[in-house]
Amino acid sequence: MNYECLICQVKALQKRMDKYEIAEEKRNKIVSQAISTIAGIDLDKSFSPEITSNILREMEKESDVKDPYGAEKKESNHALLARYNEFRNKVEESEDKFDTALRYAIAGNIIDFGPTHHFDVDGTIERVFQTTFAVDDSEALKTEIKKLKAFYTWVITAAKL
Repeated sequence: MNYECLICQVKALQKRMDKYEIAEEKRNKIVSQAISTIAGIDLDKSFSPEITSNILREMEKESDVKDPYGAEKKESNHALLARYNEFRNKVEESEDKFDTALRYAIAGNIIDFGPTHHFDVDGTIERVFQTTFAVDDSEALKTEIKKLKAFYTWVITAAKL
C-alpha cells in the first residue's frame, strides 16, 4: 500500500465527520485514535480496506454513526437492483454464464465507497469484462461450487426423509 492511501483515508474521515456533523471534541478523539491506529502500520503488509475499516471503527465508537457509508450503499444498491434484469439477461445470453456472472461479482467487489467515493459503475464493469485475469482459478471455483450444490441437494433430500 502507498503512504498516500493513508493521507487520503484521513481526509475521507474528515469528510465523514463533516457529513455527520460530529462535535469538535469528539473529532479530536476520533482523529487521535485513528492516527494512533495507523502509526505502526507496515505499508508493505497492509491493505487499504483493512485500514479504512479500523479508522471508521474509531468514528463508530465515538459517535452515533454506525454505518458511515450507509446512505451511499443504500442508494447504490437501489440503482443497481433496478438494473438486475439487464445483468441477468447478459448472463443468460452469454456463451459462458459462469464467467459472465463471476465478472459481475468481481466488478461488484471493486465498486467501493472508500476514501475517494468516486467510481464509474459501467466503466468498472467494462474493464472487468475486458481484463484477462493475472491468476485465473475460476475453473477450480466452479468445481467447488458444483460440489457444494451437490452437498446442498443431498442435505435437503436427507432432511425430507
